[in-house]
Amino acid sequence: MATLAGVTLTRGVVSALIGRQILTQAISEASGSIYTSISSIFSYNTNLDELLLQLDIKERVKNFESLINQIRVNNDTVTSCIQGLHEIIILIREDLKQIDLKIQKHREKYFSSWRSLGCTKQKKHLIIHSNLLDKRLDYLIKALSILKYNQTGEEIHLNSDQNKCAKLKTL
Repeated sequence: MATLAGVTLTRGVVSALIGRQILTQAISEASGSIYTSISSIFSYNTNLDELLLQLDIKERVKNFESLINQIRVNNDTVTSCIQGLHEIIILIREDLKQIDLKIQKHREKYFSSWRSLGCTKQKKHLIIHSNLLDKRLDYLIKALSILKYNQTGEEIHLNSDQNKCAKLKTL
C-alpha cells in the first residue's frame, strides 16, 4: 500500500508539472499575441498610444512571463494564482484584438481621418483588466512569500516593491 501511495504521489507530482508546463506555454502564446496586437495598434491614434504607454502592458506581460518561467514551486495555491493571471492575460489579449478590429474597420470608412475611432468601451475594459493583472500578480507574490516563510521561517516584508523583488529572487 505504501508503494501504491508512492505511485499515486508521483503521478500527482508529474501531472502537476505537466499542467504547469502547459499553463506556462499557454501564457507564452497569449503574450505573443499581445505583442502582435500592440504593434498593430501603436501609432494609429495618439490617445491609444498614450494609453498603451501608460499601462505598459507589453513590458508587464513580458516580465510576468519571465517570472512564471523562473518559479519552481509546485503548489495548488501558486498554480491557482498563475491560472488567474493567465485568465487576465487572455482578457487583455481579447481587449487588444477588439481595439485592433475597430481600427481595421475605421480605416475602411470614408473620411476616416475626420472621424473618431470609437473604442471607449474597449479602452475601459483594457484599463480594468490591466489593474486586475496587477492585483493578481500581487496575490502570486504574496503566496510565494508565504510559502517561502513556511519553508524557511524567514520574516516576510510585503509592503515594499523592492522587498517583493528581493524575496522573489530567493525563490
